[in-house]
Amino acid sequence: MELDQLIMDDPEQGLFRVHRSTMTSEEIQRLEQERIFDRSWVYVGHESELPNPGDFIRRRVANRPMFFVHGKDGKLRPFLNTCRHRGAMVCRQDYGNAAAFQCFYHGWTYDNKGDLIGVPDEEGYAPAFDQSELGLMQPPLVEQYRGFYFACFDRNAQSLDSYLGDVKVFLDIVIDQTEGGIRVLPGPVRYAIRANWKLLVENSVDGYHVPTTHQSYMQYLKDQGVSMTEPKGRSWGMDIGHGHGAFSGRERSAGQYGGVIDHFTDDVKVRLDKVKAQQVHRYGEEREDWAPGRVNFLVYPNMVFVGKTTLRTIWPVSPGLMEITGWAIVPKNESAEEQQARINEIPLFQGPGGFASPDDLEALESSQLGYAATEVEWNDLSKGMDRAPKPDDELQMRAFWRQWQADMLGLPQARNMHDLTKSASS
Repeated sequence: MELDQLIMDDPEQGLFRVHRSTMTSEEIQRLEQERIFDRSWVYVGHESELPNPGDFIRRRVANRPMFFVHGKDGKLRPFLNTCRHRGAMVCRQDYGNAAAFQCFYHGWTYDNKGDLIGVPDEEGYAPAFDQSELGLMQPPLVEQYRGFYFACFDRNAQSLDSYLGDVKVFLDIVIDQTEGGIRVLPGPVRYAIRANWKLLVENSVDGYHVPTTHQSYMQYLKDQGVSMTEPKGRSWGMDIGHGHGAFSGRERSAGQYGGVIDHFTDDVKVRLDKVKAQQVHRYGEEREDWAPGRVNFLVYPNMVFVGKTTLRTIWPVSPGLMEITGWAIVPKNESAEEQQARINEIPLFQGPGGFASPDDLEALESSQLGYAATEVEWNDLSKGMDRAPKPDDELQMRAFWRQWQADMLGLPQARNMHDLTKSASS
């Protein structure tokens, strides 16, 4: 099937379908690497992970080995993790602090600014050999937004600021959850799912599956005297533009912080109430339901925020395998008591042994197995296409797929498309 036929998008009829070969084709994954990951701004790391000169963390970004380091000059830089001599990885630890990085193969040595500072037997090289030209290489473009660092491998790409567009508002809500800002905790969770990476992208901003897929969690809340309701005020799924999307989730309603799942003391609750008031003041009462509450959003193509407490990246390995890394986000000036409460809360739902992730893993792997029935060709994402968006509609997934198709076809940015037709005049 041709690329331009992989998505059936008919707002007039209220139908949106995606061909299942998008989840199984080796050729499509190859094109995704070339036309999406090699041309999009992709997340590298957060400044709080490298507080001191010499601090480094190792990452795999856009199918490339990289490491992110705080140089002795105070600058944070991501480097391609490959020696300029024969290619061996220069950084071989996941994290640490180092003034220099020496390749274990032949001993070429680089400082934490990436400069080549040592080559064994320098006298063996001709005058044309110039060490200053052989430092570690960075991605062609590196920019940051308020401490979140991104890389792009397309020298002609638009600026990060333009790429992020209106999703910056959502990033601001995460960053400004307290006056002191945030930090990303060390020790991320890593796991794999035997399914296509786009399935978890969809799932991460999908409110439709929660009541059925996460029945055990909903029953747990019920047993603890906690109920789940729609947020007060405005609630929705949202096409933010350029494939970014969001949905406003459900709130716990038995007590503002969820009944007996409340780990916070009264003093901490008072402080959280002040944070909520600050957010409403900053962003307006119409956003009261999501500014300090539960909103999931996608930074296209593969960076997801689950509420204000969890960040994950989703990387394809093969058409039927993805790797996920998840980090906890906490207020920078959070007390030890508050952090302990938050650390206890996050694994309850998001951790690999929690209520949500095993459910989602089973659902996504079941979907991938179902694609072996090739007689059934299409996935349907039409829910809510002819009405004002609700949190459990599929508008935000359609936003992702429209940008995916635009990128795969080499077209300009997909237009921000509300996809309402029949109900527009009602």
